[in-house]
Amino acid sequence: EGAALIEKACLTCHEPDPDGSNFARLDFEKHCADCHLTGGMESAALNVDGKNGDKAGVETLEMIRKRMGPRARWAYYMNPNEFETKAGGRKVVKSPLHHADPWILENLNVLRRQLYPELELAELTKASGEVGLANVNDVHSEALEKLQAYSDELKSRPEEELAIEIKTIDSLIRKLRREIELESFTSSPRLTEKSFFDPTSATLDPSLSPEKIDELKGLVVALTGKDNKLCQQCHTVQYASVMRVSAEQEILNRVEFNHRAHILESGCLDCHTDIPVTSEMSAGKTVDSTLDRAAVQNIPGIKNCRSCHTSSGASTNCVSCHLFHPNKNNRGSLQLFVGAR
Repeated sequence: EGAALIEKACLTCHEPDPDGSNFARLDFEKHCADCHLTGGMESAALNVDGKNGDKAGVETLEMIRKRMGPRARWAYYMNPNEFETKAGGRKVVKSPLHHADPWILENLNVLRRQLYPELELAELTKASGEVGLANVNDVHSEALEKLQAYSDELKSRPEEELAIEIKTIDSLIRKLRREIELESFTSSPRLTEKSFFDPTSATLDPSLSPEKIDELKGLVVALTGKDNKLCQQCHTVQYASVMRVSAEQEILNRVEFNHRAHILESGCLDCHTDIPVTSEMSAGKTVDSTLDRAAVQNIPGIKNCRSCHTSSGASTNCVSCHLFHPNKNNRGSLQLFVGAR
């Protein structure tokens, strides 16, 4: 009975597709906002940059407004009453906090630039990390939309030489957008360069001392709230970046799985055993609490499948699950399967 109640709770957020084969993507405002980042949540009291000697600090809303730039237009619209300075202006607290809060993301950008200078293009997307080939177009489109917004903001500037540069930038953006629409990535290696959007290959700035690196990383942890149930309650934060959620990661590229075909024989908890939600699910075993994150997929291993797919049970035919040919609904997009062999 306890397991059945837990499964009903799972289905509160995990909504099946119309045919029951899979589940729709989770949406924070629809599925998470009632419990997470509610009105009373606030950031830690963070050091303000330049107000604590040479200690690392965050930029206040006022500081961001003063320097502005095309990526900080949001600062004009953010309510200054959401910020409270403390300790004589040396610390700042923000409340309430929002999902994908632009103030937190902007300060992450600033800290990432100091730690990993080569990751400048990571600022063009809200999240970083590996992305499944099926979602590459979405990532590139997001980056181009951000670049287009930067360009549009600069068009109000009076400098003639800047206007010429903006025309060149707009022309390049249009060209890249057409390439995305045509899926002709092979002609544009700049777009497919993994290190541009995936920070896992980045190296720390060699000019930073070990003490300064630890200080900056500590500020990243304080900013994203590892201990006070902020970003890191659900998201993994690495390389001063919020890592991508599971829906955008690469998984089961050449496997066809249908939940509806399995639910008659097995419940959710028969397969998804390593999600540390309640004691009923993890009784008698120790489960790593970091598994319960938006960046983790919690996909059962093949051993779990083989408990039913046996010579005397469900089919053991390879093609019952594994796709021999590319996705029959998308035969033309062979790019989906490059590197999945």
